[in-house]
Amino acid sequence: MMLHRMPELPTTGTVPFSGTKMRLRFAVFVLLAALGYLSLTATPAYAEIVCEKENAGSFCVTTCTDTVTSEQTASSVPWACETDFTPGTTPTGPLPTGPITSGSSGGSGSSGSGQDHCSRSGNLTSCTEKCIDAAGYVTKYIKLEGRCTTGNEVPDAEDVDCVDDQIAPDRCIRKCYDKATGALRATLPINGTCADPTTGGGGGSSGGGSTTSGGGSGGACTPDPAVCGCDGTGVTCCMGCTTQIPEHHNRIRTFITQEFDEHENWMIVTYFQQNILSEMMMMATQLSATMEYQMEIFGSFLDAKHQLESQRIFQQLSGKAIKDYTPSEGMCTFGTTTRSLASSERRTNVAATVIANRMMQRQTLNGEVVSHTGKDSDERSRLSNFISTYCDPADNQKLLVNLCKGSTPARRNIDIDYTRNIESRLTLDMEYADIGANTGGGAALTTDEQDIYALSANLFAHNIVEPIMATQLGEGPKFKVRMSTTERYMDLRSVYAKRSVAQNTFASLVSMRAAGDPAAAPYMKAVMKGLGVSEDAEIEKLMGKNPSYFAQMEVLTKRLYQKPIFYTELYDKPVNVKRKGAALQAISLMQDRDIFNSLLRNEAVLSVLLETELVREQEKVASQKGQTNPAGRAR
Repeated sequence: MMLHRMPELPTTGTVPFSGTKMRLRFAVFVLLAALGYLSLTATPAYAEIVCEKENAGSFCVTTCTDTVTSEQTASSVPWACETDFTPGTTPTGPLPTGPITSGSSGGSGSSGSGQDHCSRSGNLTSCTEKCIDAAGYVTKYIKLEGRCTTGNEVPDAEDVDCVDDQIAPDRCIRKCYDKATGALRATLPINGTCADPTTGGGGGSSGGGSTTSGGGSGGACTPDPAVCGCDGTGVTCCMGCTTQIPEHHNRIRTFITQEFDEHENWMIVTYFQQNILSEMMMMATQLSATMEYQMEIFGSFLDAKHQLESQRIFQQLSGKAIKDYTPSEGMCTFGTTTRSLASSERRTNVAATVIANRMMQRQTLNGEVVSHTGKDSDERSRLSNFISTYCDPADNQKLLVNLCKGSTPARRNIDIDYTRNIESRLTLDMEYADIGANTGGGAALTTDEQDIYALSANLFAHNIVEPIMATQLGEGPKFKVRMSTTERYMDLRSVYAKRSVAQNTFASLVSMRAAGDPAAAPYMKAVMKGLGVSEDAEIEKLMGKNPSYFAQMEVLTKRLYQKPIFYTELYDKPVNVKRKGAALQAISLMQDRDIFNSLLRNEAVLSVLLETELVREQEKVASQKGQTNPAGRAR
């Protein structure tokens, strides 16, 4: 049954029936109506059949009543009703015997021997077959599926599929199902086996026998109203008069449709439009006004909530800023100790260049140096410094007492002692930032500069080569070159080049200890005081007046972490601890860079040493070349 379309609702009244809220309420109402419709349409399509059994003389009459249409159908069997019968058992007493009339057989047949009388009875949904022997005892009581049929008649083979089922050694049941719907159309009992049925049991297909001899009723049937209990339409008589189920269905559908149409019209017009609609419109108006007041109160709560949350966020951010952006004293130590490190490194590079240049000038006899006239002037200058400054009377078994003149104990033999002169000191008093101090500006050399130059003269180019006269090299106006002398001079230049590699390493080690930027001195002193050195004079003795780049790196990579306060300050804000970690990584990178430069100098020295060794092998090969013939064989 189709649902009728809901009619248009009137919008009369002071408040229009519109808006999202009213639509929502109307949708809920429609949902409830649909649920009511579904509950009505859930009525079974088939009527319920209620059957009752009652003894009528020697017969058992079964009366079935349709609860919807109140129509009744009846059937009877020629024995008393039994409510508690178990197949295969003997009843409490013999049942009535005698011939079974045609009206009560209902299409049954005998077993073929004439001793057992079988009949079927049932209603619209079930069928029961019962057999009685000559003594009046029940021998078979079988309940079959589906309604009873007239003997072994089979519906049209084109419409059904039949299956045989052997339910007992001498009994077979044939069930026929509708091909289109799969519903059970007939249940046919067959005596004997399914594969080879006997001819004396079923009967009904021929229609010639009588009910007493086991014959079927496959032909025309004239039911007896006295036996069947109806006006020729008994179920068990011949199955020719059966309640028409489709007609019952149609009557039920028509009845339900009419009832639901009336209910739908009452629900929409009487119940909803006349009684509910106006009340709902007034209720919607009142609820809308109340909700507006509630929303105003709720909005005030929201404003207060957001205001408090905003204040809390600002306070959290303020506290986080104070926590994260307040550096600790330990972090400031890294910043102050490295502020002049770049400047001191630049002074180191200048000092290395000056020292290397001075050693190159001395061995090449370039400029106004102590060796400007040759070996003699160099040796005289160095001997004079030795006698006046570096001579130790205790040397040479104390036989230098007549040679040494007034040398101070602190500087004795320092021109030959690398450890005391360079390695054991963090800062040397060597200041090359003042250009005039090294270009004849009048400033005298410092004590450390004199000691470094004296040590370098003993380490490199101890014997200065005599100058080669210009006439030995060639004739200038004619541009003639004397090859023998020139080749000798080129060999000297090769020696100077190899020596400069070793001198570069010496100059780099010395220049790292040259005086640094004076701005770093106060911060270095503060660190040393934290280590327990309290006097400025003692600090200057250890670090120098202006700590060198080497001294500053000594503090940053070693001395700074010898203070216990460094480790106690790690109990600090997490951000400050991370900052300290970043500073330590930066200092480690600077130290790695210094190590890398040292490895480069070491590599250069090793390469020159290898080349020097190869020169000897090359000379051997060259000397053997003159002793071989053009074919390469020794003469």
